[in-house]
Amino acid sequence: MAPLASTLYFGLCAFMGNLVFSAMGFGVGIIFLFVYQLGSLGGIMDCCNLRYAVFVLTLGFCIILPLVLWHTNLRQHARIDFLVYFVPVQFIGTPIGQFLQNKMPTSILKLIVGVVTGGVAIWQIYSIYRERRKKRKKGKGKADANNPYLSIPTAENGAYTNTELQLLQPRNVFFALGSSCFERLDCL
Repeated sequence: MAPLASTLYFGLCAFMGNLVFSAMGFGVGIIFLFVYQLGSLGGIMDCCNLRYAVFVLTLGFCIILPLVLWHTNLRQHARIDFLVYFVPVQFIGTPIGQFLQNKMPTSILKLIVGVVTGGVAIWQIYSIYRERRKKRKKGKGKADANNPYLSIPTAENGAYTNTELQLLQPRNVFFALGSSCFERLDCL
């Protein structure tokens, strides 16, 4: 059994993680484990290892998740087109990830995740660059008032790329990581 100080600190970890989750729809594990690591470095959590912390995190998440889903009216805001892709990938990816976590060295897994994350980031940056370059070529010869690079950027004067305009459109969004939904990020 954990000492009282560790139990109270787990409560603080769960509160901070659930506070972030309730505000943004994801991040409960990130914040919980960050605060846990601070306590571990400070000597408060010497009694409990990381597996115990993940178990407590799961218990806290099981309590807050139904409340957030009820509060955000999941039936109204859920997007089936996202779920069709995310649910099968999660059911297939979870056992594969668990197997890889147990069988592969951590350094190789970190390298793979870093390369994939970096590749996706470069791909996204390149697509935005390509669209802006295409827009700049299209806009040559127009008056300076219509030039998005010389005027204040707004949606009306066409200063945004197609990707940026899609991000600005108000619509229902379903965040798969936090399993909560937001309409224009103001449903909470």
